[in-house]
Amino acid sequence: KTSEYINARLNTVLDDPVLLRVAIRRCRLDCAEAERRINKLKEDNKEYVPKNEYLTLQQTYE
Repeated sequence: KTSEYINARLNTVLDDPVLLRVAIRRCRLDCAEAERRINKLKEDNKEYVPKNEYLTLQQTYE
């Protein structure tokens, strides 16, 4: 559903440079927001040990 919607939007947007700019800006904002959230998650989880290190430790102490 989403890709059809996006294609339909793009087809209408391509005829209108203003809408195209808005669409591009929204994509950039979405990417920036995603990166911000990823960085926040990394920051929040920096105390945690990666799973492969954890499994190695687990095997060491078994």
